[in-house]
Amino acid sequence: MVQMNTELVKQQVEDWIVRLNQLYDKIDRWLVTIPHDRTRRETLKQSLEPRMREFHVPARDVPTYTIFKGNRRISFVPSALWVPGTNGRINLTTIAKQHILVDRSHGENGSNWQLVTDNFTRPLIPFNKAQLLKLLSEGE
Repeated sequence: MVQMNTELVKQQVEDWIVRLNQLYDKIDRWLVTIPHDRTRRETLKQSLEPRMREFHVPARDVPTYTIFKGNRRISFVPSALWVPGTNGRINLTTIAKQHILVDRSHGENGSNWQLVTDNFTRPLIPFNKAQLLKLLSEGE
């Protein structure tokens, strides 16, 4: 087991920001062929999580992402990095519903973004272009 320390926590926060931006870059590529009006990238101050407090690591600005299509929008807002069983959580909000997106990667390169569902037999489904299209049509 890896011993936690200030430097490791800082590295994990930096990796979180990189993975978020990589996800948003991937969504930008998907949107080339998906009708939408515009997107917006902003930042917000990261929540000061217990591990950050313990090792005196200050909160950083983390990237957010919003897609606008007509009167609909999808907002991706990072919620927490240290969530049991995940490598980070994003709150994904549409005009109709709040969703949860989690990274199920386990320290390997890249991310494994999964959408949490209400289906107990299949609680996680890969977040891909098809899922993004479904989310964009919510509330129609």
